[in-house]
Amino acid sequence: MTKKSNLEIIVPVYNESYGLYENIMTISSYLSPKVNNIITLIDDGSTDSTRREIEALSAGNGYIKGIYLAKHAGKEHAIYTGLENSSADACMVMDCDLQHPPRLIPVFVDKWLEGYMVVEGIKTSRGKESYFNKTMASAFSKIIKKFFDINLYNSTDYKLIDRSVTDKLLSDDNSCKFFRGAVSSLNLKSCPIYFDVEPRAYGSSKFGLHSKIKLASDAFKTLSKKNNTEFNKMH
Repeated sequence: MTKKSNLEIIVPVYNESYGLYENIMTISSYLSPKVNNIITLIDDGSTDSTRREIEALSAGNGYIKGIYLAKHAGKEHAIYTGLENSSADACMVMDCDLQHPPRLIPVFVDKWLEGYMVVEGIKTSRGKESYFNKTMASAFSKIIKKFFDINLYNSTDYKLIDRSVTDKLLSDDNSCKFFRGAVSSLNLKSCPIYFDVEPRAYGSSKFGLHSKIKLASDAFKTLSKKNNTEFNKMH
């Protein structure tokens, strides 16, 4: 009998105590039977009862575990914390609010099992997002394309990456972290999975203007550093 591969689903969480239990149970209902599944919830320094909710989830479900950051460091840091603590054959990153549709998890897994090193969710729409946010996202993608020739239009953190990709990401200097850009910059053959952004099941987004500015700053630092490293290797 062929041994099943291990998939670790990394879910960053920040002040999402209300509805978290129901959302993770929904995600759990769509796990692929073709792999051994682990769900790791990364508590990004929440100040509400998120930790208690994660502890309740992990106590009642052996495939769910929690990692608790001492202070709020941002989603990118939470993602990399999950990657650094994983030994799985593949890692999948998704949001806890169900805007990344869990029903597609088996599709991601199937494409990985077919041999794709990167399977990535691409938005076909941005859902009920404000005009300001849509404009900022579009401008950000255009700037990244112009300066680094990386297409992040409607790209997301909703990705499944092979162990070899995780190892490559972690071998780089990630003092400035930008997950989706770092994956795209590897120029690996990837399989796109298109999806419409679902409405949030509970609560509201915690990704405010300050978080957006920090993400843009980290993106430029990460991609600039990577470009400089590759340039130095060639000279």
